[in-house]
Amino acid sequence: MSTTRTKRNLSAALLSILAIGVSWSIWALTSSASQPHADLPFGRTGIDICVSIAPMARSEVTKTAADRVRVAASAVVQTDAGKELGLNDLPVRVASECPGGYVKPPARADRQESSALRGAVERPSLISTWVFVVDVTGAFDVGTKGFARAPFESSCEQHVCAEVSTALFVTPEVLSSPDALQKAMIVGLGIDPTGGEFPSGHGPELDSVTK
Repeated sequence: MSTTRTKRNLSAALLSILAIGVSWSIWALTSSASQPHADLPFGRTGIDICVSIAPMARSEVTKTAADRVRVAASAVVQTDAGKELGLNDLPVRVASECPGGYVKPPARADRQESSALRGAVERPSLISTWVFVVDVTGAFDVGTKGFARAPFESSCEQHVCAEVSTALFVTPEVLSSPDALQKAMIVGLGIDPTGGEFPSGHGPELDSVTK
């Protein structure tokens, strides 16, 4: 990928992030996967993801959770939207446990935008998307789709804060379904807040507002 095209894709990705408030995971765009891009913060060199499972869900979730997430993430970066952002040029790395372990979803994560779960940090993690597999009590808060996202870390300058990493909450049922997990990862990686369901980026209920 040329430097000009990479910068153009990066600018488009950044505008998308600021507009829809999704993860800065796609800030990791770079034509060299082994070195940080000069325009990017946090020292990120690829798409780094971690997976942690709620203690009560471990009996029904196999040890292949990280592998399932890796397969789904690797597939969604190859979609047209992922390629347009240049994500297909980046390595996808998935850790089988998140630093600090499992974090439960905020109340009704599917319906409201919450503040960053970890709050403002001075040095954001190299991990851009934190995947948490919920138990039956967390399933209510992620809603009927079986997955929901929330800001995980934020970075602040004076009184303005921006999301710098994302928490993605999924049920064991979504984890076990390749199609459902791919939709969840499209949201978790910041590619499309609708999970790829609507080319316009929003549901039909907003058409009357945007037309």
